Amino acid sequence: MDDVNWALWVAFVTGAITPALVEFIRAYAERRMRRLDRRTEFQFETLRELQAALLDFGVITARVHVRQEVGQPISDELWEERRAVSSRASMLASCVRDDKIRKETEAFSKFAYELLGISLDPETHSEKYKMVERLDKPVTRIGERLRSL
Repeated sequence: MDDVNWALWVAFVTGAITPALVEFIRAYAERRMRRLDRRTEFQFETLRELQAALLDFGVITARVHVRQEVGQPISDELWEERRAVSSRASMLASCVRDDKIRKETEAFSKFAYELLGISLDPETHSEKYKMVERLDKPVTRIGERLRSL
């Protein structure tokens, strides 16, 4: 008689737990898929925005370079626009999960600075550029954190 009660008890517990366990696993898988979908969508949007920012950066850098070559003055607005687009490209690149894209973006940025004769040597930077360097650290860290989500 004890064996029958024990078997009934096991059947009852198994019957009660199994649906809850199946529901838990299903809900977990759905949450994981939604998270993966959000991550994929975020990366897609970031890459699209980065592509546009790099194109803008290239166009503005070329405009500044041409003005330098022909000896035309460069307006403060154009310098500011170039700086803003450069910063945007850097910020977006920090969020991309692809190391190669981040390195290529950094190489393009360095080339653009060198093309315009802007020194990348920290010793020659004004306080304004030193501030930008300091800003790069938290932006990079935020990018790392966003990539890990």
